[in-house]
Amino acid sequence: MKINKKRQTDLVTLLRNNAIILDVRTCHEFVGGHIEGAINIPFEDIDLFCEEIKSWETPVLVCCSHGLRSEKAVRLLRLTGVDAYDAGSWETLAQIKEIFKV
Repeated sequence: MKINKKRQTDLVTLLRNNAIILDVRTCHEFVGGHIEGAINIPFEDIDLFCEEIKSWETPVLVCCSHGLRSEKAVRLLRLTGVDAYDAGSWETLAQIKEIFKV
């Protein structure tokens, strides 16, 4: 997956500033492969955890398999006051972490 330079830079900055990675894929998808340290809350359950996620008081990078669920989750989280960012595909985010050692 291609990612533009500005978005890549923004993701690296957030990662370097200790953003939490939230993976909204199903538990089955998550077990099949994920970013080390990522927190898995399936998209279907995200509304049940908005207040808990808000209590983290740190930026949250939301990822999924292709970016559709993460985009929807970010919209919902932002409505509840979470500083959330759409990171798109977890595999792309993993590559960025590896390349930039973050």
